[in-house]
Amino acid sequence: MIYTDMLKGLTYRRKVYLLIAVFLLLLLLCHSLAFKETLKLKREVRKMKDQLEIVENAPQQIANLEIKIEEIEQVIGKNFNSGEDIQQQILEKISNYCIENKLVVKEFPKKLSSNDQQYMIETNRVVIEGSFTGLLKLLHFLEQDKKIGRVVSVDFRANQDFKTKRTFLTMFIFIQNIKTGTNDKS
Repeated sequence: MIYTDMLKGLTYRRKVYLLIAVFLLLLLLCHSLAFKETLKLKREVRKMKDQLEIVENAPQQIANLEIKIEEIEQVIGKNFNSGEDIQQQILEKISNYCIENKLVVKEFPKKLSSNDQQYMIETNRVVIEGSFTGLLKLLHFLEQDKKIGRVVSVDFRANQDFKTKRTFLTMFIFIQNIKTGTNDKS
């Protein structure tokens, strides 16, 4: 009854302001008593779902990283740590290809090595003679076969044999491999 007498003396505008103030006060009270804990639990649930999603995607992320590692190894040449004789593998693959495609291996000198603190870069030079298309096919074969290294340079030279007055085409190929410096025996 006291409240009704007090409300009778207020104008319509003041009643609306009073109603808004009471509503905001009740809203703050509800927030501090009930909504605050609910919102806190909702944030924790969202955080845990994100962590669960990360854990569920871990095998896929590992597979993606392994694919990226393989791509990087293909770009820089395969990393041979097992002491395999890379030069022997290169000679074997090139020789077999040359026999099948009527090319001639002219030179296969000793590999050149360059040491860094953690890595050893081995460069193998191969000199091959044959037809232009045959040499290009060999070059394509070597670039696609990433297991023996990365083809870093190619030089074609036309040479003439003055005794036979015959011109022949020679291709100089430089193939690089990267090894970690800790496991090298060569």
